[in-house]
Amino acid sequence: MSASFRAPFRQVGHRLLTVLVLAGVGLLTTSCAQAQSEAPAETAPALEGGEAAPGVAWMGFEAAVQSAADQQKPLIIDIYAPWCGWCTRLQNDVYMSEPIQAYLDEHFVTTRLDIDAKDTSYQFREYNLTSPELAGGLGAQGTPTTVFLTAEAEYITRIPGYVDAEAFLNILEFIGTESFKSQTYEEFVEAKDGE
Repeated sequence: MSASFRAPFRQVGHRLLTVLVLAGVGLLTTSCAQAQSEAPAETAPALEGGEAAPGVAWMGFEAAVQSAADQQKPLIIDIYAPWCGWCTRLQNDVYMSEPIQAYLDEHFVTTRLDIDAKDTSYQFREYNLTSPELAGGLGAQGTPTTVFLTAEAEYITRIPGYVDAEAFLNILEFIGTESFKSQTYEEFVEAKDGE
């Protein structure tokens, strides 16, 4: 993959990612690339093998990019692997949450990329990329990784690893309300907690 594809994505959004990590919002950034078998035994997966959470309107990648532009909604890309225990836990514990499903449905367009699908390719901008190339270009270094793009498919940020439902809903609200344009995540959470 050319460096020109990666460059625009790496330049934007680092402030948000840094703020999320430094603010100590309780993000558990364990990924399957770091610890493939660390998923706790007590979270027996209701969904297995990369199966997507029912209730979330998962679309194909190219259709989701077009739908985000048409609806003027930001795009969430769930980058996963079928063998990833933390990906399954994210589907079971986070995406199955009714408040998260409701917020996603109202404010976002959602899609998923299987990082192992080497035979699957996508058109994105002027590039034809395999799923692993696209995931890498979006900054995924492991699974799960959640990537946020604007309605115009411009990079906002990515969240590496598993994030619990409460923190994930805060992140969705921060991005869905476009608060990231005018304040830090820490300021957003403080203001929200003060309500």
